[in-house]
Amino acid sequence: MPFLLQPWHIMLAALCGLVNQRQQQIIEFQNAQIDALLKQLGKNPVREYVEHYHAERNHQGLDNELIEPVDGPDSVAGRIECRERLGGMLKYYHRRAA
Repeated sequence: MPFLLQPWHIMLAALCGLVNQRQQQIIEFQNAQIDALLKQLGKNPVREYVEHYHAERNHQGLDNELIEPVDGPDSVAGRIECRERLGGMLKYYHRRAA
């Protein structure tokens, strides 16, 4: 039985081209979104998170102490300040030395 080109073969070839074009548009959009997010978060978001994790986050396994405590006076007076990392997703509140 010889192979005959059916009308649905032509339609299928046209649809494949449209699907491929749409996939390329989606990939380009996702890459643009990732670039914008990385620009907003900073150059190295992993390093920012590690610094927050080690120096600014209390750990329950260490009796709510910091892994690497910052040497500074523990004062009860002074203004409370907020340090934001990763575009405001991580926040650290501390009291400024009086």
